[in-house]
Amino acid sequence: LFYPVQAEEDGAAQYLLPLDLFKRPALAGRDARQLRAHASRLGNACPAVAVAAAAPDGAVAALDEALEAHELVKVRTGAGKKKEARRLAEETLAPALDRADRPCYVAQVVGHTALLYRRRAGPPVVDLEALRKGDPNDLLA
Repeated sequence: LFYPVQAEEDGAAQYLLPLDLFKRPALAGRDARQLRAHASRLGNACPAVAVAAAAPDGAVAALDEALEAHELVKVRTGAGKKKEARRLAEETLAPALDRADRPCYVAQVVGHTALLYRRRAGPPVVDLEALRKGDPNDLLA
């Protein structure tokens, strides 16, 4: 897609459409619900990574390895407020963990804990298709 740009006299470009229209991809509501339920079923088996709000760049490598191995990771942030935890997950961590054709999604943020999902390059660990086709009323699956 091509979007026209107005050129300023000083060489800076000004877009005619606001860049807020081009948001990150989001999970479908049903997929996010299935991932939340799957993480709840995993309990303590779901890997968790602690991230300091002041320096999240240091934890990106550890998160990348955990996402590649497990696809679903809980991130415990050291953010002071809950809104900061959501902002950290959605605006800092998820874009830093995006890979070609495999975006990182924020499935949930509860308090200071975020649930991140990214499909891995090899065979999937979490099969979203199977989770979608499962019985939504079966809480023990």
